[in-house]
Amino acid sequence: MTKVSELLAEIQETHKQVSSSQKDEVRVMQAMLNDTSYEVGVYAKSGKVGTYNPAQDFKAMQSRIVSSVTKMGKDEAKKLVDDYEVTKADANTMVNVSKEFINTYLDSGRKLSLGGREKSNFALSVRDIPATEKTYQRRRDDGKGNITWEPGHKTIPAHKGLKARSSCPSWVK
Repeated sequence: MTKVSELLAEIQETHKQVSSSQKDEVRVMQAMLNDTSYEVGVYAKSGKVGTYNPAQDFKAMQSRIVSSVTKMGKDEAKKLVDDYEVTKADANTMVNVSKEFINTYLDSGRKLSLGGREKSNFALSVRDIPATEKTYQRRRDDGKGNITWEPGHKTIPAHKGLKARSSCPSWVK
């Protein structure tokens, strides 16, 4: 089983540019859901208020599901789930569900707070961006070696934009 901290260090060492990677998303999710030693501090205005362990939370959810569906005792369901290791397919499903939750919730018009962590307090919201017309310089070559520049226009349709907030948290001194 891969430890989350080791995997994050590996990804940070080996990536050459900041781009998305579905493979790494799944690897991180799988590690988070299997590594019961990984936990993060949870912060509020007053500072650290607790910790969160994704693997333990996920296993508790699985135990409730197993117990409910099979009518098995909670302790027996917990023992069964504790031995289960999340697969890449499971992690891929969780990544997809997580992304769709974010998109769907933001469609409600409400801000999505991602929760305070040691050095951050991120929040996301959607904003409407009106249609605009952009002007740019278009290069023209007349075929005889003469190059001229003339204005070009492009219409950008109205769409949704993402606004990310991340001011310095009060607990970071």
